[in-house]
Amino acid sequence: MHEGNKPSQRLDKKESGKRLIVWRVVRNVLPPTFKRTQRPPVFMEKYITLNYSTSSQVFVLEMFDMYYKFQQMPKLNLIRWFEVRCTSAFIRSFLYCFNIVTWILGLVSLGIGIWLYTERTDYSDLTSHAFGAYSASALFGAAGATIIIVGFVGCCGVWAENRSFIILYMILVVLLFIIELTAAVLAFIYKSEMTEIIRLELRNHLLAPYVSEHARDSKGLRISWDTLQSKFKCCGAESYKDWAGKVPESCCDPSFFHENGSMINCGRINKPNILFQKGCYEAFSDWLLEHMQLVGAMGIFLACIQVFGLLVSALLYVDIFKRERNRGKNYQLCSRTETASRNQRNTSYN
Repeated sequence: MHEGNKPSQRLDKKESGKRLIVWRVVRNVLPPTFKRTQRPPVFMEKYITLNYSTSSQVFVLEMFDMYYKFQQMPKLNLIRWFEVRCTSAFIRSFLYCFNIVTWILGLVSLGIGIWLYTERTDYSDLTSHAFGAYSASALFGAAGATIIIVGFVGCCGVWAENRSFIILYMILVVLLFIIELTAAVLAFIYKSEMTEIIRLELRNHLLAPYVSEHARDSKGLRISWDTLQSKFKCCGAESYKDWAGKVPESCCDPSFFHENGSMINCGRINKPNILFQKGCYEAFSDWLLEHMQLVGAMGIFLACIQVFGLLVSALLYVDIFKRERNRGKNYQLCSRTETASRNQRNTSYN
């Protein structure tokens, strides 16, 4: 690297002076053995020689500060080890990936909301608006849009390394965590109450709307009932007896008929065995509870992930704060050192 381990002989007086200025700054963060030396060690000469500008002084200082922390790693505890290893580059890379995943989840949720709104089921009119496709689409759409906004704020904070953005991101993540956890807990707690509401709603829309001549009822709820009973292989709210002898064709089990056989007025035949025996209340409630449990589990899973993201964003905030504080101290130290060196040179020239 340098012949004779005397790189200062290759430097002119001006460059040598600048190198020593950097060394005076660097050795302040080194162990006591290096602080007593007036010249930098040989293995540091090339870094200090090539990086003697004001901005490079801070870089060199931070680089050697981290280097000696790693050298002292066996003496540090586990928390200190994690703090040292989690540099800003690792934290920023992790948060970038975390927010990209958050964006993807938000887009998926928003897409589900749009799909539920445009492709709502034909039997959505049989239940109240609280369980309809409109409310579900609004819920998924709002959740997706909120997640996308949170991810965007997080990426802006990581890119700009702005503490205000990081604080805003942490607040939004906490609010989103509370909402998701609350929704998940409510989905598990109130599932029995929701199934009872569904049963009452189905019974209220059972007979009169199906045979009504009203345009919406004759075309809307009739199709809704037929679709519900065909999809879930059920009949009536609790059984086929709810139809009081006016059982629609959608209650007939196709397995009892030929492939091209007619099912017209099959419900009026006095053969209960050809009808679906299970009530739609039970079938639809089982389907809804299964999906509610899935939604609750997903909510808890996302909440746990966001807690981890919140902790990492807090580490980034602390890292930015420490670097800003150290940068201010280092610039002040460099300024004082350069001023003292300049005054010393002026005194020697005079």
